[in-house]
Amino acid sequence: MDIQARITARKISLIYIYQRLFVENISIDIQELDSVSKNQDTKDIEFTWDTSVLKQLMNKSDIESDSISSERAIEIVQTLYTNDSLWEDIEYIIDIGFTKSKSKNKIDYGYIKKLLTKFDKYQSIVVEKIDEHTQTFNYEEMDIMDRTVFLLGYIENNEFDTPKNVLINEMIELAKNYWDAGSAKLINGIADNIIS
Repeated sequence: MDIQARITARKISLIYIYQRLFVENISIDIQELDSVSKNQDTKDIEFTWDTSVLKQLMNKSDIESDSISSERAIEIVQTLYTNDSLWEDIEYIIDIGFTKSKSKNKIDYGYIKKLLTKFDKYQSIVVEKIDEHTQTFNYEEMDIMDRTVFLLGYIENNEFDTPKNVLINEMIELAKNYWDAGSAKLINGIADNIIS
């Protein structure tokens, strides 16, 4: 195994998982706001959503108008991250983030494929494990980056032979490099319980 290729693949996977969780949050927010609006005597008002964020996320400008219904917004968001578009999304991440880097030629694609195609399999397990080992908050209340690092670490733990101490150290380093010291402490405190 080429360590630099694995590190680059881990960074690409981190970006992909973060974006996917971000998009899932948008979908949940749309649904919650739509639900609240329907319960507050605003039944005659149709809520519409500014499509500029969706256009940026999809890297497309072919969304039909500048505002769309909640149902259409949810439909678009739910189609953003599917296994069918996985490699298109990964290539986009590589093109925008790694084209000027020497590491573009050193990417462990096998790692990316194995890790990211297992996202759906492990996401609910990670939610349960984190909720089981926390007392003052739950998974849904965590920052998206914290969730991302836990998902990445848990999937890697279950699909690869990375030693536990190395993996937890990598998770802490990712949190330090891409988020904040509080995240590193959180991951250090919980990872030992969810990574076997």
